[in-house]
Amino acid sequence: MSPWEAVPFILIGVLVVLLPVGVIGVFASRLQERQKTAFLVLYAGAVILLGIVAADVTGVVSHRPVVDLALVVGGLAVGVYAGLFLRNHRKSGPPGR
Repeated sequence: MSPWEAVPFILIGVLVVLLPVGVIGVFASRLQERQKTAFLVLYAGAVILLGIVAADVTGVVSHRPVVDLALVVGGLAVGVYAGLFLRNHRKSGPPGR
């Protein structure tokens, strides 16, 4: 396995190892419940997308268009979800007005 093929596995390992720290931090914070849930869903989405990349690198999935479609749809879904639930809601207008 070349070093470039190992990168997805290293990133998955880092995300899995840091999961308890992220969960403790999220639930100890003063975020709203929907923001806490959104963070955890985004974290899980990142792990799933990295898992798809790792499966593609190892050759588990033989159909490349299926992998590309899954990554595009998954990336768009995670991005839309992030945009909907992690918006910065300001009570007033921009500063200086």
